[in-house]
Amino acid sequence: MSIFGFSDGSTPFTPADRALLIRIEQKLDLLLGYLGIADPPPPATGLSPAVQALALDPNNKIQAIAQYRAETGASLAQAKAAVERFIATGQ
Repeated sequence: MSIFGFSDGSTPFTPADRALLIRIEQKLDLLLGYLGIADPPPPATGLSPAVQALALDPNNKIQAIAQYRAETGASLAQAKAAVERFIATGQ
């Protein structure tokens, strides 16, 4: 999974940065497992309830895209596609 990726699929991270992020995620997973905290499942649509509520109002489409990006770290193109897919299909 790419965090803060660009629309062309590249990232501003070096291989060392990516390795560090992977190590941090692994340590976080161990801590959460030790504490008995499970990751919540992703929403069925892939959009949080907050993004869905914004997306349902045509006047808030830009805010929905911004909220999706803030929550997921997706690129502008990815967020726009996700919000527009939800608007078109409800999923």
